[in-house]
Amino acid sequence: MIMKLCNHFYFGFFLILIFFYSCNYQINQLKQELLLLKNTGNAIKKDFSTIIAHNKDLAVYCEHFYTQKNINAIYSDTTKFIIENDILYKPLNDEGSAVFVSGYYPISNEIKKFVSTTNILDAKFKKTITDFAPLISQIYFIDKRSIIRVYPFIEVLTLFESKTNFEKKAVLNYPPIQNNTEKPTQIESASNFSPTLRGCAISLNTPVYNNKQLVGVVGYNITIESIKEKYFHDKMKDIILTDSIGNIIFMNTKMAEILNLSALQKNTAEQDIKTNPQYCLATTKNKEMRTIFMNIIKNKQEVTTFNLNKEEITLISYRIPELNWYLIKILKEE
Repeated sequence: MIMKLCNHFYFGFFLILIFFYSCNYQINQLKQELLLLKNTGNAIKKDFSTIIAHNKDLAVYCEHFYTQKNINAIYSDTTKFIIENDILYKPLNDEGSAVFVSGYYPISNEIKKFVSTTNILDAKFKKTITDFAPLISQIYFIDKRSIIRVYPFIEVLTLFESKTNFEKKAVLNYPPIQNNTEKPTQIESASNFSPTLRGCAISLNTPVYNNKQLVGVVGYNITIESIKEKYFHDKMKDIILTDSIGNIIFMNTKMAEILNLSALQKNTAEQDIKTNPQYCLATTKNKEMRTIFMNIIKNKQEVTTFNLNKEEITLISYRIPELNWYLIKILKEE
Protein backbone atom coordinates (compact mmCIF):
# COMPACT_ATOMS: atom_id res chain seq x y z
CA MET A 1 0.00 0.00 0.00
CA ILE A 2 2.76 2.36 0.99
CA MET A 3 4.63 1.42 -2.17
CA LYS A 4 1.58 2.29 -4.32
CA LEU A 5 1.22 5.65 -2.56
CA CYS A 6 4.87 6.38 -3.18
CA ASN A 7 4.50 5.46 -6.83
CA HIS A 8 1.48 7.77 -7.17
CA PHE A 9 3.37 10.53 -5.40
CA TYR A 10 6.43 10.24 -7.65
CA PHE A 11 4.25 10.01 -10.73
CA GLY A 12 2.31 13.13 -9.74
CA PHE A 13 5.52 14.94 -8.88
CA PHE A 14 6.93 13.92 -12.28
CA LEU A 15 3.87 15.36 -14.04
CA ILE A 16 4.23 18.62 -12.11
CA LEU A 17 7.88 18.84 -13.13
CA ILE A 18 6.94 18.27 -16.78
CA PHE A 19 4.24 20.94 -16.51
CA PHE A 20 6.57 23.54 -15.01
CA TYR A 21 9.34 22.64 -17.43
CA SER A 22 6.95 23.04 -20.34
CA CYS A 23 5.69 26.39 -19.06
CA ASN A 24 9.22 27.61 -18.43
CA TYR A 25 10.29 26.48 -21.91
CA GLN A 26 7.38 28.34 -23.52
CA ILE A 27 8.15 31.51 -21.53
CA ASN A 28 11.82 31.37 -22.49
CA GLN A 29 10.91 30.74 -26.12
CA LEU A 30 8.56 33.73 -26.06
CA LYS A 31 11.30 35.91 -24.55
CA GLN A 32 13.73 34.81 -27.25
CA GLU A 33 11.22 35.57 -30.00
CA LEU A 34 10.50 39.01 -28.53
CA LEU A 35 14.23 39.74 -28.29
CA LEU A 36 14.74 38.66 -31.91
CA LEU A 37 11.87 40.91 -32.98
CA LYS A 38 13.31 43.84 -31.02
CA ASN A 39 16.79 43.31 -32.48
CA THR A 40 15.35 43.31 -36.01
CA GLY A 41 13.40 46.48 -35.21
CA ASN A 42 16.54 48.16 -33.89
CA ALA A 43 18.45 47.20 -37.05
CA ILE A 44 15.70 48.75 -39.20
CA LYS A 45 15.67 51.87 -36.99
CA LYS A 46 19.44 52.30 -37.23
CA ASP A 47 19.58 51.90 -41.01
CA PHE A 48 16.59 54.10 -41.77
CA SER A 49 17.70 56.82 -39.34
CA THR A 50 21.01 56.98 -41.21
CA ILE A 51 19.26 57.03 -44.58
CA ILE A 52 16.89 59.81 -43.48
CA ALA A 53 19.81 61.91 -42.21
CA HIS A 54 21.60 61.39 -45.54
CA ASN A 55 18.44 62.33 -47.44
CA LYS A 56 18.23 65.60 -45.47
CA ASP A 57 21.89 66.39 -46.18
CA LEU A 58 21.40 65.85 -49.91
CA ALA A 59 18.35 68.15 -49.86
CA VAL A 60 20.47 70.87 -48.23
CA TYR A 61 23.13 70.35 -50.91
CA CYS A 62 20.51 70.79 -53.65
CA GLU A 63 19.60 74.21 -52.23
CA HIS A 64 22.93 75.44 -53.60
CA PHE A 65 21.59 75.13 -57.14
CA TYR A 66 19.25 78.01 -56.35
CA THR A 67 21.54 80.22 -54.28
CA GLN A 68 24.86 79.95 -56.13
CA LYS A 69 24.36 80.94 -59.74
CA ASN A 70 27.82 79.95 -60.94
CA ILE A 71 28.05 76.65 -59.07
CA ASN A 72 29.92 73.84 -60.76
CA ALA A 73 30.19 75.38 -64.22
CA ILE A 74 32.34 72.43 -65.24
CA TYR A 75 29.28 70.19 -65.03
CA SER A 76 27.10 72.50 -67.15
CA ASP A 77 27.23 70.28 -70.23
CA THR A 78 24.08 70.69 -72.31
CA THR A 79 25.21 68.34 -75.08
CA LYS A 80 23.79 65.30 -73.27
CA PHE A 81 20.22 66.51 -73.70
CA ILE A 82 17.91 67.01 -76.64
CA ILE A 83 14.68 68.96 -77.00
CA GLU A 84 11.97 67.20 -78.97
CA ASN A 85 8.21 67.82 -79.10
CA ASP A 86 8.53 70.50 -76.40
CA ILE A 87 10.21 68.17 -73.90
CA LEU A 88 13.84 67.96 -72.81
CA TYR A 89 15.39 64.60 -72.04
CA LYS A 90 18.63 62.61 -72.11
CA PRO A 91 18.32 59.92 -74.79
CA LEU A 92 21.40 57.84 -74.02
CA ASN A 93 22.42 55.91 -70.92
CA ASP A 94 25.88 57.16 -69.99
CA GLU A 95 25.72 55.34 -66.62
CA GLY A 96 24.44 58.55 -65.06
CA SER A 97 20.94 59.80 -64.30
CA ALA A 98 17.97 59.96 -66.60
CA VAL A 99 16.62 63.48 -67.09
CA PHE A 100 13.17 64.64 -68.14
CA VAL A 101 11.62 68.12 -68.44
CA SER A 102 7.95 67.86 -69.32
CA GLY A 103 7.57 71.26 -70.99
CA TYR A 104 4.67 72.26 -68.75
CA TYR A 105 6.72 75.40 -68.25
CA PRO A 106 8.48 76.72 -71.38
CA ILE A 107 11.99 75.27 -71.63
CA SER A 108 13.98 78.46 -71.29
CA ASN A 109 17.75 78.90 -71.35
CA GLU A 110 17.59 79.24 -67.57
CA ILE A 111 15.95 75.81 -67.24
CA LYS A 112 18.45 74.24 -69.64
CA LYS A 113 21.34 75.69 -67.65
CA PHE A 114 19.77 74.52 -64.38
CA VAL A 115 19.34 70.97 -65.67
CA SER A 116 22.91 70.75 -66.91
CA THR A 117 24.26 72.20 -63.66
CA THR A 118 22.60 69.38 -61.71
CA ASN A 119 24.76 66.85 -63.59
CA ILE A 120 27.00 66.93 -60.53
CA LEU A 121 24.33 64.98 -58.66
CA ASP A 122 25.09 61.83 -60.66
CA ALA A 123 28.24 61.07 -58.67
CA LYS A 124 26.43 61.66 -55.37
CA PHE A 125 23.48 59.50 -56.43
CA LYS A 126 25.72 56.64 -57.49
CA LYS A 127 27.74 56.73 -54.25
CA THR A 128 24.56 56.81 -52.17
CA ILE A 129 23.14 53.68 -53.78
CA THR A 130 26.49 51.93 -53.38
CA ASP A 131 26.84 52.94 -49.72
CA PHE A 132 23.29 51.89 -48.79
CA ALA A 133 22.99 48.72 -50.87
CA PRO A 134 20.76 46.79 -51.04
CA LEU A 135 18.19 49.14 -49.50
CA ILE A 136 18.10 52.22 -51.72
CA SER A 137 17.17 51.21 -55.26
CA GLN A 138 16.52 54.61 -56.79
CA ILE A 139 17.18 58.32 -56.14
CA TYR A 140 15.43 61.27 -57.69
CA PHE A 141 15.53 65.05 -57.60
CA ILE A 142 12.36 66.85 -58.68
CA ASP A 143 12.17 70.58 -59.35
CA LYS A 144 8.68 72.11 -59.26
CA ARG A 145 9.17 73.41 -62.81
CA SER A 146 8.43 69.83 -63.89
CA ILE A 147 12.07 68.74 -64.00
CA ILE A 148 13.10 65.29 -62.79
CA ARG A 149 16.49 63.61 -62.51
CA VAL A 150 16.43 59.87 -61.71
CA TYR A 151 19.26 57.45 -60.97
CA PRO A 152 19.87 54.74 -62.16
CA PHE A 153 18.98 55.59 -65.75
CA ILE A 154 15.44 54.78 -66.95
CA GLU A 155 13.63 55.24 -70.25
CA VAL A 156 11.78 58.42 -69.31
CA LEU A 157 9.70 58.67 -72.48
CA THR A 158 7.89 55.44 -71.61
CA LEU A 159 7.05 56.64 -68.08
CA PHE A 160 6.42 60.40 -68.20
CA GLU A 161 4.10 62.41 -70.39
CA SER A 162 4.63 65.73 -72.08
CA LYS A 163 3.20 68.78 -70.26
CA THR A 164 2.92 66.93 -66.93
CA ASN A 165 2.63 69.39 -64.05
CA PHE A 166 4.83 67.90 -61.32
CA GLU A 167 3.54 70.51 -58.83
CA LYS A 168 0.30 68.55 -58.71
CA LYS A 169 2.10 65.44 -57.50
CA ALA A 170 1.75 64.53 -53.82
CA VAL A 171 5.53 64.34 -53.52
CA LEU A 172 5.63 68.17 -53.77
CA ASN A 173 2.91 68.74 -51.19
CA TYR A 174 4.88 70.78 -48.66
CA PRO A 175 3.97 74.15 -47.11
CA PRO A 176 6.33 77.19 -47.10
CA ILE A 177 8.99 76.81 -44.41
CA GLN A 178 8.87 78.93 -41.24
CA ASN A 179 11.81 80.44 -39.38
CA ASN A 180 14.05 77.80 -37.78
CA THR A 181 11.63 75.07 -38.81
CA GLU A 182 13.18 71.69 -39.48
CA LYS A 183 12.57 70.37 -42.96
CA PRO A 184 10.55 67.19 -42.45
CA THR A 185 11.30 63.98 -44.29
CA GLN A 186 8.10 62.29 -45.41
CA ILE A 187 7.99 58.51 -45.45
CA GLU A 188 5.41 57.06 -47.79
CA SER A 189 5.35 53.82 -45.84
CA ALA A 190 2.27 52.43 -47.54
CA SER A 191 3.74 50.20 -50.22
CA ASN A 192 3.07 51.94 -53.51
CA PHE A 193 3.63 50.59 -56.97
CA SER A 194 6.61 52.45 -58.43
CA PRO A 195 6.34 52.64 -62.22
CA THR A 196 10.02 53.56 -62.51
CA LEU A 197 10.99 50.41 -60.57
CA ARG A 198 8.08 48.30 -61.84
CA GLY A 199 7.46 46.97 -58.36
CA CYS A 200 6.33 47.92 -54.86
CA ALA A 201 8.40 50.44 -52.95
CA ILE A 202 8.31 52.95 -50.11
CA SER A 203 9.64 56.48 -50.56
CA LEU A 204 11.58 58.90 -48.37
CA ASN A 205 11.25 62.52 -49.48
CA THR A 206 12.87 65.68 -48.10
CA PRO A 207 11.83 69.11 -49.42
CA VAL A 208 14.26 71.60 -50.97
CA TYR A 209 13.60 75.27 -50.16
CA ASN A 210 14.82 78.57 -51.54
CA ASN A 211 13.94 81.73 -49.62
CA LYS A 212 11.55 79.63 -47.50
CA GLN A 213 9.57 78.59 -50.59
CA LEU A 214 9.38 75.00 -51.80
CA VAL A 215 11.32 74.53 -55.02
CA GLY A 216 11.81 70.77 -55.17
CA VAL A 217 12.28 67.48 -53.38
CA VAL A 218 14.95 64.81 -53.02
CA GLY A 219 13.65 61.26 -52.72
CA TYR A 220 14.88 57.73 -52.17
CA ASN A 221 12.92 54.67 -53.27
CA ILE A 222 13.35 51.49 -51.26
CA THR A 223 11.79 48.38 -52.75
CA ILE A 224 9.92 45.80 -50.72
CA GLU A 225 12.27 43.16 -52.15
CA SER A 226 15.29 44.98 -50.73
CA ILE A 227 13.67 45.21 -47.28
CA LYS A 228 12.95 41.49 -47.45
CA GLU A 229 16.52 40.73 -48.53
CA LYS A 230 18.04 42.87 -45.78
CA TYR A 231 15.92 41.96 -42.75
CA PHE A 232 13.43 39.17 -43.31
CA HIS A 233 15.10 35.83 -43.82
CA ASP A 234 15.70 32.66 -41.82
CA LYS A 235 13.94 33.03 -38.44
CA MET A 236 12.48 36.44 -39.38
CA LYS A 237 10.92 35.54 -42.72
CA ASP A 238 7.40 34.96 -41.33
CA ILE A 239 6.73 38.55 -40.38
CA ILE A 240 4.44 41.49 -41.05
CA LEU A 241 5.76 45.05 -41.19
CA THR A 242 3.13 47.81 -41.04
CA ASP A 243 2.99 51.54 -40.52
CA SER A 244 1.07 53.21 -37.68
CA ILE A 245 -2.31 52.99 -39.42
CA GLY A 246 -1.96 49.39 -40.51
CA ASN A 247 -0.76 49.75 -44.10
CA ILE A 248 1.20 46.58 -44.87
CA ILE A 249 4.77 47.36 -45.91
CA PHE A 250 5.88 43.75 -46.06
CA MET A 251 4.24 40.36 -45.62
CA ASN A 252 5.19 37.05 -47.18
CA THR A 253 2.80 34.55 -48.75
CA LYS A 254 2.88 32.16 -45.80
CA MET A 255 1.75 34.84 -43.36
CA ALA A 256 -0.96 35.92 -45.75
CA GLU A 257 -2.28 32.35 -45.90
CA ILE A 258 -2.29 31.95 -42.09
CA LEU A 259 -4.23 35.19 -41.59
CA ASN A 260 -6.40 34.94 -44.70
CA LEU A 261 -4.95 38.18 -46.06
CA SER A 262 -3.54 39.20 -49.42
CA ALA A 263 0.25 39.02 -49.64
CA LEU A 264 2.00 42.03 -51.10
CA GLN A 265 3.83 40.70 -54.13
CA LYS A 266 6.72 42.29 -55.98
CA ASN A 267 4.70 43.18 -59.06
CA THR A 268 1.39 44.03 -57.43
CA ALA A 269 -0.32 46.72 -59.47
CA GLU A 270 -0.78 50.20 -58.04
CA GLN A 271 -4.55 50.02 -58.43
CA ASP A 272 -4.69 46.77 -56.44
CA ILE A 273 -2.80 48.32 -53.54
CA LYS A 274 -4.97 51.43 -53.38
CA THR A 275 -8.32 49.68 -53.67
CA ASN A 276 -7.76 46.42 -51.78
CA PRO A 277 -8.51 46.83 -48.04
CA GLN A 278 -6.64 43.60 -47.38
CA TYR A 279 -3.40 45.56 -47.67
CA CYS A 280 -4.30 47.47 -44.49
CA LEU A 281 -4.77 45.67 -41.17
CA ALA A 282 -7.06 48.45 -39.93
CA THR A 283 -9.53 47.93 -42.81
CA THR A 284 -9.11 44.25 -43.65
CA LYS A 285 -12.24 42.15 -43.99
CA ASN A 286 -10.80 39.88 -41.32
CA LYS A 287 -12.59 41.33 -38.27
CA GLU A 288 -10.41 39.50 -35.78
CA MET A 289 -7.23 40.90 -37.33
CA ARG A 290 -8.70 44.41 -37.20
CA THR A 291 -9.39 44.00 -33.49
CA ILE A 292 -5.96 42.54 -32.79
CA PHE A 293 -4.19 45.33 -34.66
CA MET A 294 -6.13 48.02 -32.78
CA ASN A 295 -5.12 46.35 -29.50
CA ILE A 296 -1.49 46.56 -30.58
CA ILE A 297 -1.83 50.25 -31.43
CA LYS A 298 -4.04 51.48 -28.59
CA ASN A 299 -3.20 49.11 -25.76
CA LYS A 300 0.47 48.57 -26.67
CA GLN A 301 0.02 44.79 -26.43
CA GLU A 302 3.23 42.91 -27.18
CA VAL A 303 1.71 39.45 -26.85
CA THR A 304 -1.75 38.38 -28.00
CA THR A 305 -3.30 34.93 -28.17
CA PHE A 306 -6.29 34.17 -30.36
CA ASN A 307 -8.05 31.30 -32.11
CA LEU A 308 -7.96 31.02 -35.86
CA ASN A 309 -9.58 28.11 -37.68
CA LYS A 310 -9.89 26.27 -34.33
CA GLU A 311 -6.18 26.68 -33.70
CA GLU A 312 -4.58 28.75 -30.95
CA ILE A 313 -2.07 31.24 -32.29
CA THR A 314 0.24 33.61 -30.44
CA LEU A 315 1.07 36.96 -31.98
CA ILE A 316 3.97 39.15 -30.81
CA SER A 317 4.69 42.73 -31.84
CA TYR A 318 7.32 45.43 -31.50
CA ARG A 319 6.97 49.14 -32.29
CA ILE A 320 9.83 51.01 -33.97
CA PRO A 321 9.16 54.43 -32.38
CA GLU A 322 11.40 56.53 -34.65
CA LEU A 323 9.50 55.36 -37.75
CA ASN A 324 6.20 54.54 -36.02
CA TRP A 325 6.23 51.13 -37.70
CA TYR A 326 5.20 47.80 -36.21
CA LEU A 327 6.80 44.40 -36.55
CA ILE A 328 4.30 41.59 -36.06
CA LYS A 329 5.16 37.91 -35.90
CA ILE A 330 2.95 34.87 -35.61
CA LEU A 331 4.17 32.03 -33.41
CA LYS A 332 2.47 29.00 -34.90
CA GLU A 333 3.50 25.40 -34.49
CA GLU A 334 4.00 23.58 -37.75
